[in-house]
Amino acid sequence: MIRIWHHGAWNRNLGDWVLHESTQHHIARATNREVSFTSIDSQKTRYDRHKIEELNDTADLLLVGGGGLVFHRPEDRSVSGWQWNIAREDIARIRVPIVVYGIGYNRFPFDRNSDSRRLAQHLREVQDRAALFSVRNTGTRSALSSLGLSPGRMRLVSDAAIFAPWNVWNERDQVDGDGPLIAWNFSGDRPRHRYPEPHLDREAACVEAIAEALHT
Repeated sequence: MIRIWHHGAWNRNLGDWVLHESTQHHIARATNREVSFTSIDSQKTRYDRHKIEELNDTADLLLVGGGGLVFHRPEDRSVSGWQWNIAREDIARIRVPIVVYGIGYNRFPFDRNSDSRRLAQHLREVQDRAALFSVRNTGTRSALSSLGLSPGRMRLVSDAAIFAPWNVWNERDQVDGDGPLIAWNFSGDRPRHRYPEPHLDREAACVEAIAEALHT
């Protein structure tokens, strides 16, 4: 039995949930050994020394990712500057292997909360300690390289959600008309960080423009 603590942002929206489940699904299929996963909520968990000892005692591997975890949320009170809330000096206390898998740089264009110096120091420490460190796209690799991480030790992998198991859905039973169907995935959280001021007006204009383009 391989016991994996799977750290991620897996319980906020459908996309994050699909990503988390798909990662576990494919890891389990890739080995002929039995695997058990313990899902750890990145936004609620602080890896203090008690939590680290629990990890060391009950897991064989710590899997961090995937998803856009390189993102500072002040409300999480993370000491790392991203969505793995562990102090730099405590990373060395982890005795099990660490795998950082398919993470993404998720800073919004108008977000002024990020502490780049603290983030860079922490991520470099994690990369030095990790048995495997990978990111989900070239943009993330470029961003993390600019923070001082080694690009040669940063693997590039596809987002696991692309390969998620799926169930057949007969969309023709759900949608009227005989025209082409276009699915539009729109993220509406943190508009102040996504758009320039006045951010709500800019968001509304963006939605209206895309809706008009899809309609025509």
